[in-house]
Amino acid sequence: GGADAGPLLTGDVRVLRSSYTDPISLAALARASTTTGPVATRSALDDLRLNVSITTVEDMRVDNNYGRFEGGAQVRLVGTVGEPGLTGRATLREGGTVYVAGRTFTLNRGAISFTNLERIEPDLDIQAQTRVRSVSADARGAQETITAVITGRSSQPVISLTSTNASADQRAI
Repeated sequence: GGADAGPLLTGDVRVLRSSYTDPISLAALARASTTTGPVATRSALDDLRLNVSITTVEDMRVDNNYGRFEGGAQVRLVGTVGEPGLTGRATLREGGTVYVAGRTFTLNRGAISFTNLERIEPDLDIQAQTRVRSVSADARGAQETITAVITGRSSQPVISLTSTNASADQRAI
């Protein structure tokens, strides 16, 4: 852009401490990203261009209906105030817990990538495990490991569940 491209907000934000405890509704997030409501009145700030680096100094703590975990982030807020985008990555720390399919899972890995310069659209890559009592006749009372892998956009996540006892995949969940 040239001099006529409009004002630009740029800088580096270092988040010293943060936590997020509000419940999240994926259904509401999905509706918000696919529906268009009444056109809001434009603000003079809508055209303000953004180029702001945001880095967590200490891990953010999350404690809500989707889990209890910590993670760090290094992202860049881009686009405009009216149409922001986000690039970069957040990493979830191993050992935290997430709640999937009515069970508590322990995080093995977790990454949330942001690659869309025109909107804030998280891409998930999360793997977590839990132990359950086996329901198969040949292993009654034994423990088996259920692995959950969550991938895709946060508005349409794909959740796959597998078991150390393949025949019990569906029954154990």
